[in-house]
Amino acid sequence: MHAPYVASSFFDYVGFAKNTNGSNAWGTGLQYFSAGTITQTNDSGFEQGSFTPYDLALSGGYAHQFEPLSIGFSLKYIRSQILTSAQTAALDFGVLSRPLLEDRLRLGRRDDEFGGKMKFEQESDRLPLAFRLGSSFQATNTMESECGCGHASR
Repeated sequence: MHAPYVASSFFDYVGFAKNTNGSNAWGTGLQYFSAGTITQTNDSGFEQGSFTPYDLALSGGYAHQFEPLSIGFSLKYIRSQILTSAQTAALDFGVLSRPLLEDRLRLGRRDDEFGGKMKFEQESDRLPLAFRLGSSFQATNTMESECGCGHASR
């Protein structure tokens, strides 16, 4: 996916996932955000050239379906460039319930950005942790009908 934004900024994403045997899956992804070309100035406001800040994340993950729930994790390499660059690694973790209420409800939780610190010059900060809860509910049942030819249609 390529998504242009304001001025010359843009976001690119590519991902791939593969279910290996019904209970295991793995995937990989690449995210890239460019803020475009920015004019660099000194304290007096005079142009000193230009720079192109960007953020990059490369991830690989694995998930396994157990009887009561599915568990997955991904490892990420993160790099950010402004005038100087910083990089670190992070871990994301998620849990998804088995279908509940006659296969109509699923519950999930995702914890993101367990990892190191990003250090630009002298300043060093941890990645912001994010905890998310979610659910999905199928309000209506899908009805199947026979067409008389042996195939079910929805």
